Amino acid sequence: SAPVGAAITPRRVFVTTCLNPKGLIVGLVLLPQAPLPRIWPYILLFSALVAFAALMWLCVGAFLIRHADQSSPRLVRGTASGFLLVLSLGLAGNVFGIL
Repeated sequence: SAPVGAAITPRRVFVTTCLNPKGLIVGLVLLPQAPLPRIWPYILLFSALVAFAALMWLCVGAFLIRHADQSSPRLVRGTASGFLLVLSLGLAGNVFGIL
């Protein structure tokens, strides 16, 4: 574990990304299981959606940084928590056949 306030280096970002289980979940659960030639359109669509979502998060982050004040950290955490709640409820609804 890194000390609080330690510099965020490209190496640390890479290691954190590699330890993140979302890639495994996407590969094993969300993408269809079929021969590679049949799933290329799904992989391309998923890649485009990931790039779009990343761009939107970057834009929101840049906006919040430009308009930062004392309440910004709480606003950022609250907004991120809200998005995660909606995503989690949507996934749970799909699993249980509610949505």
